[in-house]
Amino acid sequence: MDERKFLKIIQDYERILETKGFSLEENNLAGTDQARICHVLWMCQKIREYQNICKTDKAHRWLGFVQGCFWSYNIFSIEELKKQNSLGAKTRAQKRPSPSHKTFDKSSEI
Repeated sequence: MDERKFLKIIQDYERILETKGFSLEENNLAGTDQARICHVLWMCQKIREYQNICKTDKAHRWLGFVQGCFWSYNIFSIEELKKQNSLGAKTRAQKRPSPSHKTFDKSSEI
């Protein structure tokens, strides 16, 4: 994946989380699932910084962690994440049934 596609994916992830109402201000809710998603948003911002200062290996490792979080919270399927990586496709969080203890909508318990 080239740098332009990489940064586009990160930007899309940030937009999705912000659209859902997550913010960096809530990152201090230690131990809650909501805080974990807010931490993912923070990580997306740091990933762009790492990419810009040529720490690409670290940026790519962090992208993998972010995508693992998205998968574990049932935000994206493995197939969607593969497609995003291969095409740099515009990302969309799909509404799908989620595990009983996790959901992506901030208005409900995560």
